[in-house]
Amino acid sequence: MLTGARCLSIQYRLAPQYPFPAALLDVMLVYFSLLDPAPGSYHDPVEASSIILAGDSAGANLCLSFIQVMLELKKQTITDPTIRFHNRNVAVQMPAGITLLSVDGDKTQALPSWIENGKYDILRDVPPTAQPDFPKDSIWPSDPPRTDPYCHDLALCHPLISPAAAVSWAGAPPMWIACGQERLADAAKIIARTAAQDGVCVLWEEYQSMPHTWAQIFPRWSQSIQCFESWAQACKRFGEGGNITGESHGRYIKAEDGEIEMISVQGLTSLTPAKALEAMNKKRRGKQQQIVGDKGIKASL
Repeated sequence: MLTGARCLSIQYRLAPQYPFPAALLDVMLVYFSLLDPAPGSYHDPVEASSIILAGDSAGANLCLSFIQVMLELKKQTITDPTIRFHNRNVAVQMPAGITLLSVDGDKTQALPSWIENGKYDILRDVPPTAQPDFPKDSIWPSDPPRTDPYCHDLALCHPLISPAAAVSWAGAPPMWIACGQERLADAAKIIARTAAQDGVCVLWEEYQSMPHTWAQIFPRWSQSIQCFESWAQACKRFGEGGNITGESHGRYIKAEDGEIEMISVQGLTSLTPAKALEAMNKKRRGKQQQIVGDKGIKASL
């Protein structure tokens, strides 16, 4: 491994059998089990300062949703917030950092990059589950019907499901975010810009012409190798700690020759969480109308 660190991969529950918040609860359970193992566990407690969250696509979404929950928990009390876990009070402590590739930050697919970057991406205009010929079984389509396998339709715009709608990341740990020229780029840019404005250290990398999760799909590409090396460096840096607040910076990596251009994280986009939420709600309402029309019945909205 490039980091030389131990790795824990979470086999969280999957939709549509287990819609939101099942996967998020699984992440919470694993994280607090690291901090405070149950009696008889095979591992000793792990310091929060030694934990780096990493995820791509839906996994990146879960990392950000988890941070939003932790931020809300820390707001519940002025000093030393705790939760009851394993019948003990366990401190709510942020991980040392979060590292994300190709963030799935907009479940409604409502932002401009969804159309503008379509020619570069592997993601389809219409998800497989919405295709007319998608196989039907007892799991999907759901009963009562919903348009998205992950959650109830009314929840699509919630920050725990579409993190681009989160209005604040103040108090979050440092972030490393890598993004291609992909359909979900706008959501990632909104998250990075908002976090940087809130004083969070954000290390941004944007790879020209790269599709969604390119580093995982094409690991031998030079851009993928560069991405993984940078990812590992971020994990090491966050794990070493130190004062990195306010050091946000961005890099734009050109496709043809790998030339790197330094860019401002706060200048990544003019879109805001409020504008994103407005677009998401408009798209969600369109999905609601579509499901009523296609099914001929009132959906679970």
